[in-house]
Amino acid sequence: LTSMHILKIALLGFLSIHLFLNSPAMGSQESELKTVLILYSLSYAYPAVVGWDQSIRSVFMTQQDINIKVNTEHLDLSRYNDSDYIQMMVDIFRHKYLESKPDLIIAVFEPALDFVLKFKQELFPDVPIIFGGIERLSFDITDLDPNIKGVYQEGTTYARTLELALNLHPDTRHVVVIAGTGFLEQAWLRSARNMFQKHVDRLKFTYMTDLPLSEIQNNVAKLPANSVVMYLPVLEDATEKAYVAVDALSQISEASSVPIYSFYDVVVGHGTVGGYVRSFAVQGETAAELGLRILRGIPSADIRVIQNKDLGYMFDWRQLKRWSIAEDRLPPGSIIKFKELTIWDRYKGRIIVAIAMILLQA
Repeated sequence: LTSMHILKIALLGFLSIHLFLNSPAMGSQESELKTVLILYSLSYAYPAVVGWDQSIRSVFMTQQDINIKVNTEHLDLSRYNDSDYIQMMVDIFRHKYLESKPDLIIAVFEPALDFVLKFKQELFPDVPIIFGGIERLSFDITDLDPNIKGVYQEGTTYARTLELALNLHPDTRHVVVIAGTGFLEQAWLRSARNMFQKHVDRLKFTYMTDLPLSEIQNNVAKLPANSVVMYLPVLEDATEKAYVAVDALSQISEASSVPIYSFYDVVVGHGTVGGYVRSFAVQGETAAELGLRILRGIPSADIRVIQNKDLGYMFDWRQLKRWSIAEDRLPPGSIIKFKELTIWDRYKGRIIVAIAMILLQA
């Protein structure tokens, strides 16, 4: 054989081996492309949305067998929920997704789920839906479509945070509950009211839920010493002015004459002592993992609606100092954030070495 023939045979052999190794029979097909549409109730500026989005994307991006494209829509329904706005959103969605329906929808918080349930048949027939961040007591979901699964928020946070506050402040006789006037705040407030009912025989409850933020500030500045505040989000006040929940909390905390407790990890550090808090980041991961099961073709009958377990005691060290709450009174396993280290904490190792050297020299 000539050298040219040998070269041709070698080249053909290489190509044959390459094609065989990359054939479907060898299981090395390209990752399947799936599209996920995330519907957020709030705009992108809210910390809770940021936590959800980062967690969902982190789960999806680490998958090797599925190539997932993520689209997001921020409905901003906490601020705009009149019929004209809703119809405009429906028209936009029809235009954007009529010919390119997603493989999965994730609806975050009650307003987004309410929207997608109302217009599912019109906009997204047969598209499976995962919901997340939903209060089981505040959102009546009965006879769910088999294609709708999701993650409920743990509801014990309200009762356990109140019990925590009563343990840390045993003289408490007055509980002030603050919440905004929007759809989302009112949905969560219904769950909180239900949990607080068992304490109405021994505590006075005042609900500041339909006031301007400035009036809330004036009121909390005058509260008697036997009071505590329970803070739910204020995204919109009675004047329909929009707020970021952590900013509203900071303003209320600066004026408050008594400690403030809350139910969400994202607000710790903005004026609340702490509480038995839920983690939106953990909820986002759980919802994304549930969505992966659907994208991989697991039958809906084998996927259950679940109750998320993302709660834990978390506190702001600066607020503990402000209200003279000793750390040894906190529940075991509590997370304390923003703690200022003492000189001993910062330089303990160096101090020990220096003392040892001095003793050796002596």
